Amino acid sequence: MRALLILAFSFGAQCASLNVVVQDMSTQVPIPNVELRLARSNAPMTLWTASTGADGTARFDNLTAGSYMLETKREGYLDSKLTSSSQTVVLKDGDPEREVRLQLMASTNIEGHVFDEGGRPMPGVLVRSWWVETTTGADGRYRLANVRAGRGGLSFYVPLEIRKKTLERDVGTGALLGYPPIEYYPGVADPASAVSISVAGGMDLRGYDVRLPRVPLADFTGTLLAGPDEPLTGAEVELQTPGSAPRSEDALGSRTVDADGRFSFDMIPPGTYVLMITRAENHGGLPYLLPVEIGRNGLDKQIVVPRNQTLRGVLRVKDDAAWSGEVTVRLSTDQKGIADRDVTLRKSGEFEIEHIPPAEWRIAAVAQARRADKRTLIVTSARFGAIDTTTTPVSVAESGNQLLDLELSSDTGRIAVQLSGDRQTFVVVRRPGIAGSPTVMPFIRATGGTATTDELAPGWYEVGTVGGKPVRVEVKAGETTTIQLDNPPVRKSQ
Repeated sequence: MRALLILAFSFGAQCASLNVVVQDMSTQVPIPNVELRLARSNAPMTLWTASTGADGTARFDNLTAGSYMLETKREGYLDSKLTSSSQTVVLKDGDPEREVRLQLMASTNIEGHVFDEGGRPMPGVLVRSWWVETTTGADGRYRLANVRAGRGGLSFYVPLEIRKKTLERDVGTGALLGYPPIEYYPGVADPASAVSISVAGGMDLRGYDVRLPRVPLADFTGTLLAGPDEPLTGAEVELQTPGSAPRSEDALGSRTVDADGRFSFDMIPPGTYVLMITRAENHGGLPYLLPVEIGRNGLDKQIVVPRNQTLRGVLRVKDDAAWSGEVTVRLSTDQKGIADRDVTLRKSGEFEIEHIPPAEWRIAAVAQARRADKRTLIVTSARFGAIDTTTTPVSVAESGNQLLDLELSSDTGRIAVQLSGDRQTFVVVRRPGIAGSPTVMPFIRATGGTATTDELAPGWYEVGTVGGKPVRVEVKAGETTTIQLDNPPVRKSQ
């Protein structure tokens, strides 16, 4: 167990001492025998070690100015890689001694066995949960250590060798029956049927046995074409389940097509997938997305991949004002496995965004810019032809596309939210439109009183507390619109 803390100390000429107090997070009881490792993170590199006594304390002396990293290790408590705990401590001049209190979270162990469909132990199965993993032994037994408290699930990854050995094919129909790449507790292949378990810190949970069933499987093969009888070579393909649904990582990972444009995904559960195709000239960029339906008898498909497009646009500033800063244009999608594509603009005028596959994309533009007179500029208009990209996704077509028209302006307004009551809450301000749109404004944290947004483009917004019904609010240039909210919101005033 390790609790990682980054400590930055500012010392005067004299040396200083650091007292470390380590307690159990739940009981606040001091923890003895905690191994401490203090490393200076800048030159000169130095390392100190200590161990807490019966009172849970340890001391480091003769520390000079610099940055330090403190690690703790104690059996029965979580590894810092899982908790990502960190703390910054500053020792001011004239303060020769400082105390740091650490709270360690007790870990939990989960034990069980993995059996095959016939009740026989399955060795070599990878078991994962709460960012920890282990592999079953010869008797099918597994033990997950350093599991953090909370609710989560157990996933079981069956090795390819076992899947191949246990695969059966119906002679008459050619249908396959075998183990999918991933199954879930309590022994189901469908992630929607998985059952989560609740874990409390410091427990040893036993008896989490599973019997993994075999299910119908199929092969998906295909050929990528750049045109009629013209193989598309050098491209990469990846198979994903649609949207944000879980994926079968081992079977569906990215691979490069061969010299004939051929690819293969073997022994995967039938169902609906999205084939992501990335051309060689666009590796690391946006892929072409093709929905595919794979039946129990598999699928072999020829796919003509449309050419990537170049989007043309223009960035304008109201009144042609001089400005500095940058505008980020972001293309994104709800399909998982795809990183957003960002393009940075630093001057007015025409621009191009290359290598965009024909598909439906969300386009958002965010400015961090100022006029020469220091007034803040924001994106007040973003249109793709007749489409407002702040609320509606755009379809990039192979046959030609509209101009992306962006305008920066200082004609902005604000929303002031008056919160009744004295409990802490969050207020969400967003532009109505597509779900998950990048135009969602950051959370406003407030306890009673008034919270005010940054500059907003004129238009309609939805404002509400988390879990409450949002209120529609119109923002006008040069004005601050005030609303009053409770949870749920009550009345609106301007």
